[in-house]
Amino acid sequence: MPTRDEALHLVQTTNWQAASQAFGSSHSTLIGLVVEAWARLGEDRFALEGAPKVAGLKSDAILTIGINAVGVVEVEGTKIVDRIQRFSRYFRSDQLCREAFGLVIAYQSALGGQCAYPGTTAEGILAAALDVANEYPDNPLAVVLAQKQYQRPDHLDPAIPLRQGYEWAWGVFARITACVFHQGNRIHIALWPAAGLA
Repeated sequence: MPTRDEALHLVQTTNWQAASQAFGSSHSTLIGLVVEAWARLGEDRFALEGAPKVAGLKSDAILTIGINAVGVVEVEGTKIVDRIQRFSRYFRSDQLCREAFGLVIAYQSALGGQCAYPGTTAEGILAAALDVANEYPDNPLAVVLAQKQYQRPDHLDPAIPLRQGYEWAWGVFARITACVFHQGNRIHIALWPAAGLA
């Protein structure tokens, strides 16, 4: 069965440095990095991608150990609180192991000269996660906050031709942290640039 330590290990071993070197919405990159980190945990670890459904909802990935679905991944840069609230339905589903874990990666978007979580804040994201964690205390829920800073491309930027007219690509990762909720406890972790307890 998945445990809080397994969810912690997954977020700590994901290659967040690689994420920091990708420009744009980051959505596909973040899903791929999590799946790659999960697969590295053992030959019995698999992922189902391509919007697989759990509880009638499409997620970004389902993580399995053998044939058992043990985790749901949601990566989101717009409707973040909505995606977190979905875990109330995921954790009730008989398609998952009873103590399956959830992983939400919330990333900021760059628009209008700033980077932000559309329609919410980091505090609002963690409050929504706490509501789900209180409802399902036995299901570890990891929330990764990928904060960006707004950075216009300059003459030293090797990606200038591609980034100039694409404002979404002006947001670069500045800090990536995580909070893991489980059985009434929460652990804050700094993932990138300096890994460790936050």
